[in-house]
Amino acid sequence: TSIVEIPIPIPTSTSVLTPVPIPTPTSTIIPTTLPTPIPTNIPVFPPAATSTPIFPPTTTSTPINTSNFPPAPTPTPTSIIISTPVPTPTPINTIVTTIAGSLVGFADGTSSNAKFNQPYGIALDSIGNIFVTDSGNHKIRKITTNSVISTFAGAEEGFADGIGDNAKFNQPDSLALDNSGNIFITDVLSHKIRKITPDGIVSTFAGSVAGFADGAGANAKFSMPVGIAVDSTGNIFVTDSGNHKIRKITPNGIVSTIAGSVAGFADGLISDAKFNFPFGLALDISGNIFLSEPYNHRVRKITTNGVVSTIAGTSQGFVDGLISDAKFNFPLGLAIDSSRNIFVVDGGNNRIRKIQQ
Repeated sequence: TSIVEIPIPIPTSTSVLTPVPIPTPTSTIIPTTLPTPIPTNIPVFPPAATSTPIFPPTTTSTPINTSNFPPAPTPTPTSIIISTPVPTPTPINTIVTTIAGSLVGFADGTSSNAKFNQPYGIALDSIGNIFVTDSGNHKIRKITTNSVISTFAGAEEGFADGIGDNAKFNQPDSLALDNSGNIFITDVLSHKIRKITPDGIVSTFAGSVAGFADGAGANAKFSMPVGIAVDSTGNIFVTDSGNHKIRKITPNGIVSTIAGSVAGFADGLISDAKFNFPFGLALDISGNIFLSEPYNHRVRKITTNGVVSTIAGTSQGFVDGLISDAKFNFPLGLAIDSSRNIFVVDGGNNRIRKIQQ
């Protein structure tokens, strides 16, 4: 297997919001507690240049010597390989195009006339319509199969349930669809999980004020939920980033904690596992949960029988190879294909990485 690095260019135009640089400390700094009270002005990654980044501030963090972490489980040496995908001659029928968007801003319309502001999450429905969390505009946008862009829900920043533009979001981040076409969204700074029906009716599926509590619907509490995925039976899984936990919401809105306790790092049974600001989340075809941890610089796995392990990553850095050698630098979003290959946005290394299982 040959390897290539795929750099991700970052816009430099002053008309485009520039992501806050990922910190590259000489030693790994991992926050052990959230600020108190929980900040209310933390935007979604990537933040505007004048915004406070979504990650907890590192200035109050406690340095942790990663050499004292429990070692990542080592599989058969050839079973898992981390790499940047290999370049192949580009077929003449492979074309990259822009289907929507131009300059930063807000505008509906045709593909070249539409504008977005920090679009982040993306998902498709069963007929090919694309839904996007336009985080900086606090809206959910829809792109039809003939590239017409409209605002599906949301108005100005805030919180309100309702229909279409009567609803309000506060930095919506990730989104996922169930088999009925309902959209579920992590509304990060509202600390809630929102639902939009195919008819555009917005409601709060779970969550209330910032905090931590299991329970039904509005009795549950989240702190800056980010990643989200829906399984084939309608269960919703969320990275409750500010609480350092993985949460589950049943189709009837009952919230429970799958794994995690205080900020830290530990593999093992879900009752013992620890995470530090878990971020991206995806499910494989067997229902195993995969998640990225920016501050632990790892990709973790939670099996269906409740065992947490480190799939890839050791300390902060950049190394391709077997999991015992591979390194990441603030991994963020991730996705899994039908062959169980995991693709990771390695934010601090400006690369897209591939984990072959």
